[in-house]
Amino acid sequence: MDIDARIEGLTAGDRAKLGQGEVLVYPSTAPGGGVAAHALGLVNAGVERVWPVLRDGEKFADWMPRTKSSKLVRTDPDGGKVIALEIGMPFPLKNLYSEVRSTLHDHPSGGHVRRWTLERGTYRRNDGSWTVVPYGEGGDWTLVGYHLDVQLDLRVPDKLLQKAQTSALPQMFDAIRQRVRAVG
Repeated sequence: MDIDARIEGLTAGDRAKLGQGEVLVYPSTAPGGGVAAHALGLVNAGVERVWPVLRDGEKFADWMPRTKSSKLVRTDPDGGKVIALEIGMPFPLKNLYSEVRSTLHDHPSGGHVRRWTLERGTYRRNDGSWTVVPYGEGGDWTLVGYHLDVQLDLRVPDKLLQKAQTSALPQMFDAIRQRVRAVG
């Protein structure tokens, strides 16, 4: 199920949980092994304030948990960006490194989508997206959707990685909320 289907399929119970600040996390099976998940959370700000925070992956080291470095490698003629990221891992694992090609798209709801795919790094696969769409009366809130499908080039059981990834998602959404407040 893709992130748009998750958004469209929100139940009254899901909406109540989101309204209480919960992050809805949906782990899934990654084809060929690895870790996959969707997550949905609300940010108390309009899309115009949330989108720049998630659009500019080269700034993630300033605020995203476990991101040790992030920088723009190049901008392609079609507007796509290649961004280098280093993700801190707990001892004794080595940090993860990737260069991902990121593309931006408008969402039919009046929001936006940032998709990325691996160009190179310490992953076998690193694909994902951020989706931001207006939420609530007047679009004063933003519903943020996250999709991740990765396979690391590490000898760590997928079940352990899945648990670590999905348990970290609520803190990542808290960091997004804090960043949006900080940049006003």
